[in-house]
Amino acid sequence: MFDVENYERQYKKYYRPIYLYCLSHVGNAHMAEDVTQETFLGLYKFMQQNKVEDAQYLVYRIARNACIDVLRKNEKRNQINKECLGLADERLIDIANDIMEEQILSRLAVHKALFKLTPIEREIIFLRYVNDIPIRMIMDLCGISRFRLYKHLEHAKNSLYEILKKEGLFDDECV
Repeated sequence: MFDVENYERQYKKYYRPIYLYCLSHVGNAHMAEDVTQETFLGLYKFMQQNKVEDAQYLVYRIARNACIDVLRKNEKRNQINKECLGLADERLIDIANDIMEEQILSRLAVHKALFKLTPIEREIIFLRYVNDIPIRMIMDLCGISRFRLYKHLEHAKNSLYEILKKEGLFDDECV
């Protein structure tokens, strides 16, 4: 029997994190909304036929597959999406009254630096540090070993440090 209340709870709990996850993959706000809706439609269909043991894993798995499908269709896997960066600029401008100019530039630099990582590194960083997904679940979602995951994390953190150091956000005394 389909549990509508459970579906609604999962939708409310995971909509925003899944939207941000999709945005980090597709780089376009409108496309991310579409993929997020596709994800929850997939969850709805799955829940009608099956009992869900781990909703978090399932919703991220559906979102990841939907993002990969969109990226394959658009063949833009490794390109920085200018529209996404423009949206980031708009958000930063909206909060500029409350944050110093230096902090705004730092945030934009971090955002741009994330898009210089490989897609798998960006995904792992986002899952681990933005959505606080457990290591075991990231391994399963990405289909990689714990060793490989830690190697990607280490490389991504080092790459981010080097990119941000070139932007002048770090100096040797910070480390």
